[in-house]
Amino acid sequence: MIVEDYQNKSWIQCRKEFLEYWSVRHPMEVEKIKIESQYTDKEGVSHRYTSYRHNYIGLKVCEMHLKEDKVCSSKDETYCYFNKYWNTRYIFPTEWVCEFDIDHDTAVLACCATIVNLIEGKYHFAVWYAEGMRSPHIHIYDLLPEDLDKKTQVLLRRKFTEKIVPKEYLRYVDKALFHNHKVCLEFAKHWKYGTHLKLLFEIPCS
Repeated sequence: MIVEDYQNKSWIQCRKEFLEYWSVRHPMEVEKIKIESQYTDKEGVSHRYTSYRHNYIGLKVCEMHLKEDKVCSSKDETYCYFNKYWNTRYIFPTEWVCEFDIDHDTAVLACCATIVNLIEGKYHFAVWYAEGMRSPHIHIYDLLPEDLDKKTQVLLRRKFTEKIVPKEYLRYVDKALFHNHKVCLEFAKHWKYGTHLKLLFEIPCS
């Protein structure tokens, strides 16, 4: 389990353990950056070449809330200590988060059909829900390698969606979540609804 015995712990303790778990397991997000360079040799001939470097970005967290119907957000911070006010994080480079933009009843049906395919595929995932949300959120962990560039992450998440979500529900998938998007931090209060994001259940990789 991501957080052991979470039913008997406080929201803050669960949130802290969740962040600690992922900061150790996936301490860095890796971004591959292309660099175009040029140099001149001893004979005065100019040469161009391409190289790459990896930009390491830590797990990003922040606080979001509504103020007078406006979304307010603190500055993104790299996780290195616990702050009880954080309620939002960025999607991990190794995961995909599935949400359906449709009415609640249809979203639940779409989630159930997708969950069946995830179980049959033996993927590690967890289902989360906060009161007020239209759709439960399915977090598929350990899906992608850590060293992919952002374009490849988006492409593979899109292809995985086409494989795992039944065709009749594909058009309702929130495609913004293919990208490095903000999501509610597990066990925190949702910035929009003010209710805690609860773990409904987790299926470990078998």
